[in-house]
Amino acid sequence: ESIDKLRWIWTRGFGFLLCFFLGQTVFLWLAYATDIVSAHQQVWGDFTTAPTNLLKLGFATMLTIFLHELGHAFTLKHFGGVVPEIGLLFMCFMPGMYTNTSDQYSLVKRKQRVLVVAAGVIVQIVIWALGLWLLLASPPQSLMQQNSYLLMSAALVTVVLNLNPLNAFDGYYLLVAMTGINNLRRRSLEFYFDLFRRQPSPEKTSDQAILAIYAPLSIIYTVLVLGYMLWFMGNWIGEFLPVVLNWI
Repeated sequence: ESIDKLRWIWTRGFGFLLCFFLGQTVFLWLAYATDIVSAHQQVWGDFTTAPTNLLKLGFATMLTIFLHELGHAFTLKHFGGVVPEIGLLFMCFMPGMYTNTSDQYSLVKRKQRVLVVAAGVIVQIVIWALGLWLLLASPPQSLMQQNSYLLMSAALVTVVLNLNPLNAFDGYYLLVAMTGINNLRRRSLEFYFDLFRRQPSPEKTSDQAILAIYAPLSIIYTVLVLGYMLWFMGNWIGEFLPVVLNWI
């Protein structure tokens, strides 16, 4: 019953209005870049308030993720799919949410599957836009301006992370939905295994270019991320280990 009251969200007319609203938001973002930079300096420039703002950013991120997952769930329900569960999880010791949208594969139209996957990111972009409008409407150096900036930042950061198709997040599943290549990562690696063994690939000719591109990019990205993590941990240990040893 609740989804029936929200079906106007998925109409073409609302889609055009949303695109217009987001277009205006991008224009404002570029036009008022100096105000946004000023808000950034206000939020993070004072070391005494930085811990509090970091905590607020964490709550804003959790709120964004919560609404993101609802976007997936409601869109799947709109197209007649079943959402068997929505739950909590922890990633890097941070609480988050997940939505089981596996029933999207029962949807016949690819457009519907794409929208189910993209719905979460669209919600995040809308949150970013609302945060920007609130920031620009807030008095300078006010608490509302700070909170609006943090909400905008939380939405923007999570959008960037989610849209990366080399992570197992929405960007990856969006690419899967758009190309129709399920298990893209595994199949791209198997494509190269067949190539090295000089065996014919069972993949369609139309899919082979995507598989050939995805595998090396995925490997390079993984190596870079792991390398950065090792470098960061090495620097951290090198900085704090002498302090700990001296204390002991």
